[in-house]
Parts: sequence; structure tokens; C-alpha cells
Amino acid sequence: MGSKSSKGAASTGGSQAKDNSESVNVFACDVAISLAAEDLKPALRLVNALRAQGLSVYLDESAQFRRNGKAIVDSKVCMVILSSSASRQRGIKDDLSLAYITSKPLFPVYFGDASTIVANLPAEIKLMVEPLSHWQFDPKSKLDQVQELAKAIKVRAGQIQVATAVAEELEAGEVRHELVGDFWERHFKGQSTMEWTAFEATFKKDFAKDLAKLFPGQATQHLLHQLKHSLFQDAGKIDVARYKLWYKRYDLMMTLPFWNVVQLMAKQDNAIREVFDVESTVRLDAIQNLTKFQTPPVIDALRKLLKDQDANVRAVAAASLGRVRRVSSEDSAEMHEALRKAEDALVETLSDRDRLVRESTCLSLANLKSQKGIPGIVHLWRNDAISTVRAAALLSLEHIGGPEAAEAMHLTKVLTSEIQALQDAMRK
Repeated sequence: MGSKSSKGAASTGGSQAKDNSESVNVFACDVAISLAAEDLKPALRLVNALRAQGLSVYLDESAQFRRNGKAIVDSKVCMVILSSSASRQRGIKDDLSLAYITSKPLFPVYFGDASTIVANLPAEIKLMVEPLSHWQFDPKSKLDQVQELAKAIKVRAGQIQVATAVAEELEAGEVRHELVGDFWERHFKGQSTMEWTAFEATFKKDFAKDLAKLFPGQATQHLLHQLKHSLFQDAGKIDVARYKLWYKRYDLMMTLPFWNVVQLMAKQDNAIREVFDVESTVRLDAIQNLTKFQTPPVIDALRKLLKDQDANVRAVAAASLGRVRRVSSEDSAEMHEALRKAEDALVETLSDRDRLVRESTCLSLANLKSQKGIPGIVHLWRNDAISTVRAAALLSLEHIGGPEAAEAMHLTKVLTSEIQALQDAMRK
């Protein structure tokens, strides 16, 4: 996927060009396609067939095929073309991860034998696509099956209303694990705390077949590391209250089997790690666009990017955090903590060595109406060597308002006036 060119390489198949004077988001389509460059030519037959079914599809059809994360963020569903050539490509994993973070329904379409392709997928991709319906497509065959695929996409894109029970079944996408009931109640009933060593041994015994299937070899150790960090917060034991709080992060009513919750945790953790990785092909698009999906993991990931080695990334991350909403009394404890940490990190970033980062941070704190940021912003207004930073700081103080900002601005202006008067007197 790529950016729109003057030749219309990034095509949606819709009537996007009604009026050149209109501001049209070419990425806001029904379907965004993720594929390997090698699969572009055979995929065009499928894309055109979907368009014929009335779906708008975003795909870069140019020879300079490039990915565009914004297309995934702004689309209604994401279709990923999986083939022998695509299975190991970094870009496919990045696109899937971004789609998962932004809660996009995924439609894996296989160019070739699905079971063979799935068997060779990296664990992170397999975890996301294996439980979903496998759509097979042969570019050389008739297009009868496209009608069924298009109908399924329209259901998930909201174009077709279905019975509630069917909608819930489609939305779930995964099979509930056979081991129902709560993990703690099944193995640690009556205990107020759980040791990591006991948890690890019991978990590996309960889900040995599942681990071998979805997390073979070193992937099992990685999953256990994720669980210890996420559930136990790297401690040796946890209490039942912490366990329930963790469970409700992924399943508010605590009705899903424990294995399904573990899968949700792994998907979310893997997706965020892949999207924001320094080698990610959609990293900048994600930083710029993910604040519309305001979840604690996304906010935490953006906060950590304020420490990135690249000043451009730090500046964009600061600007993105300035678009999150302020803390509300209706927020969960986890969201409240994520927003608090983000504001504190922005205040700390006011001392960044790069001027664009400082400017961006000033304006973000202003947008958040941050009272915590006033002292640091005042310091920049009075002392920063760069005039544009001082201007951003002044604008921020005026936007934040309040007694503290007004007093600081008044005092600084009075002192500036007095100093100027003394200088004028010395010149006479």
C-alpha cells in the first residue's frame, strides 16, 4: 500500500475524484489490502472483483509499491494476502499488528494451500490469523467465491445488518477453549496468593497441546516471559485481586476461558511491539494516527517513544500525546494511570535537547491544559535560546490559562519591563 500519486497509483476504485477542490481522505475505504509486492499482479484480479461487488478498496497499484499504515488505520477492515512469498515478510507482520491495535476485522486470504502457508508462518502472524476463517483464492479460477467473501466483508464493515447472534459469532472470530472456568479457581482455590513457579508449571501442564501448536519452541518461553511481565509484573507472586484486575483488562466480565485471555494478551503485546519497533515499516504512520485509538497500551507505547533516539520520532510522539483526551472521572484505573504517566513524561520532555521536540511538547501540554507543565513552560519562555521555542511557550501559557500561568506571565513581563527601563537609563 502506498501514497496517492498524480497518476492515481493509489487506487480505491470509488468515485473519489468528484471535485479536486474537495478534501478527500483516500485512505477511508471499506478494505485496506496488505500483501507482498510479489503478489500484487495476481491480487489485482481479486481487488477488481471486490470493487465490482460495491466495495471500495485501497491498494497501491504502482510499480513503486509501498506500504501505508494510514490506509489500515482509516479503513473499515484489513485484508491480508498470505502466500509462500508473503509469509516471512516484515511488512505483512507490521500491517497485521497495526490492524490488530486499531481493532480492524482481519480477512486472511490465501494464495495457495492454507494449511501449508499457516504451518510456515511466524508465531506472531499465526496467532492472529489461524483462528479466523480461511479464505482461499486462486487467481486463475472463477470468481464465484468472491461474492461470499464480499458479503462477509460488508457485514464486518457495517454495510449489511445481520441477526445479533450471528454478528456476535462473527465478531468473536475465535473458538472458546475447552478448559472453561477460571484458572485460579481450578488450581488455587482458597489461596490468596499465587507463586510464579507454581503458576508456570500448572500453565504449561494445562495447555501443553496449545503451546506446542501456537507457540512452538522458543515461542513458549517468550509467551511465559510476557505473562510474567504482564500478570505478575515481574514479581515472584501475585494476589487474587491483581489477577482479577489483569483478567478484566482483556475480558471485563471474566467469562472467557483463561487460554483465550492469554491469547488476547499475547496478540496485543506482540502487535504493539511490532508496530513501534525501530525496524517497523508502519512506525511513523502509527505514531501519527494511533491517538484516535486511545487505549492504555497505545498511550504507554507513545510515551516510551519520547525517549527515542530519533528527534523526529520524539517530536511526533509528543504531538500525538497532545491529542489524547484529559483524565475523566469515568476512566478506568488503568487509563487514569496511563494518562497521568503520559502528562508527566511530556513535562519531563520540555528539557529535550532538540528544539522541535521542545516546541511540540509545549503545544501538546497546552492542548492538554496541563497545570503541571506551567513551571517548565515558563522556564522555556524566559530562558530558551531559540526564539521559536519561546514563542511556542508563550502561546502555550496563554492557552493553558489559570491563575498560575497568568501570574508567571505577569511577573515575567514586569521584570522584562524593569530591565528594559534600566538599560535605557544606562544609555542616557
